[in-house]
Amino acid sequence: MTPRAEAPRVRWRLARRAFTWVRDLLLGRWRKVGPERPRVAAPPPGWHCVGACTTPIRSRPELGDENAHRVQNMRLAAAMIHGVRLGPGEILSLSRLIGEPGEARGFRSGPVLFRGALASASGGGLCQIATTVYDAALLADLEILEKHGHSADLWGEQRLAPLGADAVYVHLRKDLAVRNRGPSPVVVHLEVDEGGTAVTCRVWAPAPLPYEVRVTHEVRERIPSRQPAGRPGWLVSTTRSRVTDGRSTVNYRRLDRYAPEGP
Repeated sequence: MTPRAEAPRVRWRLARRAFTWVRDLLLGRWRKVGPERPRVAAPPPGWHCVGACTTPIRSRPELGDENAHRVQNMRLAAAMIHGVRLGPGEILSLSRLIGEPGEARGFRSGPVLFRGALASASGGGLCQIATTVYDAALLADLEILEKHGHSADLWGEQRLAPLGADAVYVHLRKDLAVRNRGPSPVVVHLEVDEGGTAVTCRVWAPAPLPYEVRVTHEVRERIPSRQPAGRPGWLVSTTRSRVTDGRSTVNYRRLDRYAPEGP
């Protein structure tokens, strides 16, 4: 690409970064931990796992080389997040810790969902990282500041997480950001297993949560496709509650819409 052709892309990136910086400042989201933060390789003695999620990495031979590329991308991203410590009020943001998943940084072309269809882009596979961190953060009762779902339910019954439990990461467009709103620090561990068959995220804290956390994903509406035998869409609600002495208090809600196949 020539310098003249690249110029609009550079201007757009700078404008997007400036917008994000101003937005975070106005919303009080400026306390995002950076990649330079020292890591905690193992949970300190006596700490408790307050939220955990494992998502399967399904083999998809139809993707060819990209089947392996997406696993490599997940390993790179997991290493950038693994062991990060969040003090009270601090924020874990994939855009801050992972940044742009370009080839110069070791990321490869992998499958991504683009406008409701499967496409290919550098860093494909990172949505599984976002999904696994999001679901562990929900159970750990971390504050969800920013989360985006997929635009369509492409995989159907072969999806890696329930409808509403998936999260998306697109550099400078769609971030996953969670804040530690508790009085004590937490440590986030994120790993891809040796065989490349699963991603696991665990959130560790000095003490167990003094209440039960319940997360539900409920299909509110099935949206039929206008195409014969086309993929349906869905409207899904996610609710998180704290349960203490049998009393439930909702502290997080969101709606995700998955578009049906076709116009």
